[in-house]
Amino acid sequence: QKAHIYIIDYIGLKYLKEKYSNTVDIVTVYIHAPLDARRMRASERSDFETEFENRVEAERAQFDELRRNHDYDYTISNDFGEFDTAVNQLCTIFDYELINSNISNFVHIIDPQKTNS
Repeated sequence: QKAHIYIIDYIGLKYLKEKYSNTVDIVTVYIHAPLDARRMRASERSDFETEFENRVEAERAQFDELRRNHDYDYTISNDFGEFDTAVNQLCTIFDYELINSNISNFVHIIDPQKTNS
């Protein structure tokens, strides 16, 4: 067995759960980054003015629904200057889930568009 890791939005998560939750275990981690931290990180990229505000607005409703339904197994806060802490928490979750499953190895699938916010 392999573990597949996806960085996706809430619509993608709902799709995966609808399509595969009967055949595979899906463990979800919601990583919260405050809007000010996301804005600061995005300002360092060239698409800040045109893309960031549109993206925030589009994601707001999706993630409001996720939080309202508590539709995740774990949550991590990625605040200013806390990146290493967030990574360590994520690794702890991976370790715990691997120990408590029959998964023998990982396959990382990361969307680079989503990793900067």
